[in-house]
Amino acid sequence: MRNEYITDTRLFICCPKHKRQYYKAKIRNFYLDGILLSDDIYEADVVLHIQDGRADQNVCQEINIARERNIPIHTVDQNMMNRHLMSLILDNTLYDHSYSFDNDRER
Repeated sequence: MRNEYITDTRLFICCPKHKRQYYKAKIRNFYLDGILLSDDIYEADVVLHIQDGRADQNVCQEINIARERNIPIHTVDQNMMNRHLMSLILDNTLYDHSYSFDNDRER
């Protein structure tokens, strides 16, 4: 059951125009409850910047619009993976391994 007080997040896909429909279809394959795909960056709550090859002028303009409007930008590659996050995971530096859990255990 859906909560009525939670508003849907409008997601704008920022990528080369000729690939936008492809990525929209790819994103629709994910189960994204509460996410609406927006065709207009001015109506978006979040921008998903898909890095697929070299950025064209249109992509750069959309990124600048999002920055000017303080819209959060999440960057992923063409496989919908965040490269920075994956590098942290693979380098084993995502978590602070020096933290001791001994004090958190119940005795």
